[in-house]
Amino acid sequence: MKKPFLRIIRSEFALMVMMLVLFLFVTIILTLLYDHVPIIVHKSIYQESSFWEGFLVNLHNSVFDFLILGVILYYFTNRFNEKQKIQEYHENIDDVRFWFKEEATSKIVANISRLNKRGVTKINLSKCYLKDAYLKEVLLINSELMGAVLQGARLRGAQLDGSDFKGAKLEKADFRGASLNEAKMRYIFCEETIFIGANLTNTDLRQARLMNSDFKSAIFKGADFKGAEFDNSSFVKANFIGARNIDINNILKAKTLVSSKFEHHIEVEIKKLKPELFIP
Repeated sequence: MKKPFLRIIRSEFALMVMMLVLFLFVTIILTLLYDHVPIIVHKSIYQESSFWEGFLVNLHNSVFDFLILGVILYYFTNRFNEKQKIQEYHENIDDVRFWFKEEATSKIVANISRLNKRGVTKINLSKCYLKDAYLKEVLLINSELMGAVLQGARLRGAQLDGSDFKGAKLEKADFRGASLNEAKMRYIFCEETIFIGANLTNTDLRQARLMNSDFKSAIFKGADFKGAEFDNSSFVKANFIGARNIDINNILKAKTLVSSKFEHHIEVEIKKLKPELFIP
């Protein structure tokens, strides 16, 4: 019983509500007992009934002042404090930007988590060192990750829509089930990177080097592959329907395209030149 009570007491808002309730309770009790409690002190204005009437009226006014002004003040103070904390977390990330140490990774991940808990999903992580970082189901919407080191990072189920990965290092990173809708991944380099079940709809993959990576069941609807390389990557059950600028000569370098879906004319061309890509 003590722990829940302590948690309530530690909550500033709960404490304010408790004080208001107590204040209101005392005011109501004194008002109801006004006609039944005799005046004990008969000196100066204390003996005047008008003084006590005015006192009770002012108590009621104080209750309303406490309720209205207290709540408004708490709201704006709390908002200000939250903005200060959010700014602090962004600055903490800035402090270790360009610092290529494991300690920097831990600090950045911790601050990303704090920002996500406060509903912040747009974060500048450009040139940040996030090697082997645990970022499962992280929210980085429209964020900047240009030149970020994400080698070995675990980003399973991450929401990364609209984020900019231009020039990021993604070797051996795990994007399993991640959402990369409209992400900017131009010039990225993938080596043994996992994109199983990832949503890459409308993603900019121009000049991307997708080497020795796994794109099983990935969705590429509307993705732009101009100049992209596919060397030895696996595209089992991948969906390329609606994808743009697919270079036939480059996609022929893929490891496998088993059960993948393409526009009819592209599929016909691939099967004519290298049919074994579709054979299990």
